[in-house]
Amino acid sequence: MPFKEYAGSFTPEQLDAMSAAFQSVIEEIDGLVSPERAREIAKRIVDCAGQGIFDLTELRQAALRGVQKRTSEASARDVDERG
Repeated sequence: MPFKEYAGSFTPEQLDAMSAAFQSVIEEIDGLVSPERAREIAKRIVDCAGQGIFDLTELRQAALRGVQKRTSEASARDVDERG
């Protein structure tokens, strides 16, 4: 569970929602996630949960926005580098 270090900050139910959102995002992007990207996804979920948001859909959307943004930026860089 990527959120075990937050066990003292969230209830077990909240941690379950966060973990479900994390797993759902990983599955949606086909599990092709570097450790850095996984930490970023988890951080976005924690940030959202820290604002009191525990709805699975909202947690997923917050995490996916970050993933999609980074993917778009990386694609643009690749195009620029290939010129």
